[in-house]
Amino acid sequence: MISRLKDLQNEVYLILRSHPATRDNDRLLMVKIWCRQNHLLRPDPRSGRPSINFESFAREFIDGVYASPESIRRCRQRLQETRPELRGTKYGEKKKLSKEVQHNIKFL
Repeated sequence: MISRLKDLQNEVYLILRSHPATRDNDRLLMVKIWCRQNHLLRPDPRSGRPSINFESFAREFIDGVYASPESIRRCRQRLQETRPELRGTKYGEKKKLSKEVQHNIKFL
């Protein structure tokens, strides 16, 4: 389990470093992670469509073949906390908003 999380953290690091758009877009980050985990999710050069159908992807996703969205998000969040060069343009806004949310939750 721990080695799988370390592997995922390395994958997230590589993608954040090489694809700056993923620093502010978790959905794009997840798609790139899943495409690295299964090359059949990438578009076929001849047809332009993935070689795997949605039903197969969904079955594999449910079976745990792919990293969970929550794990990917947590890895991204942790890496951005500790490595400022991986932060996106919205990092400061998100931090400010999280402090406001925490403050509001205290008074519920």
